[in-house]
Amino acid sequence: MAENTLLTCDNCKVEISPVEVNCEHCGYPIAGSEKEKAIFIGQQISNKATIAEAGKYRKRSAYVLYIVGALQLLSGALTYMQIGDIFVLLITMAIGVTFIAFGYFSSKRPLLFVALGLGLILSLYALDFVFDPASLTKGILWKIAIVGTLVYSLINSYDEQQIRKKNKSL
Repeated sequence: MAENTLLTCDNCKVEISPVEVNCEHCGYPIAGSEKEKAIFIGQQISNKATIAEAGKYRKRSAYVLYIVGALQLLSGALTYMQIGDIFVLLITMAIGVTFIAFGYFSSKRPLLFVALGLGLILSLYALDFVFDPASLTKGILWKIAIVGTLVYSLINSYDEQQIRKKNKSL
């Protein structure tokens, strides 16, 4: 009786059946030509670079959310010291703590918490615009930098999620 020996995938080192054409774990073309294998390895390198870049921007977006939260807390404290309105203090403190929480959790679930942070900041910009239309142009470069960083991080996190869905070995 012939014994079924398991092969090891050259890419992910998982044991696979000798009748497999592609590795079930990573998709490596076991029965493919050298050219197909080289193309696959090239795609893996590109995917790893995309994942690394997404991690870098995830950290940046967390820092942005921390900074926005801290500035919100500082703004609330300064406003309270000027006008003494406890309601304004509580609202700004709650918003600041929310941004900081989004920054903290963005490393665990980046799509959700970066999107929530982006939504909150855009809502604050819109609300500020409703009450003071001139506020839209105040600090426009900072607003563009904050929104741009969060949007770019969101796009990279989505790309990373799609790559990880297709390839379990990354």
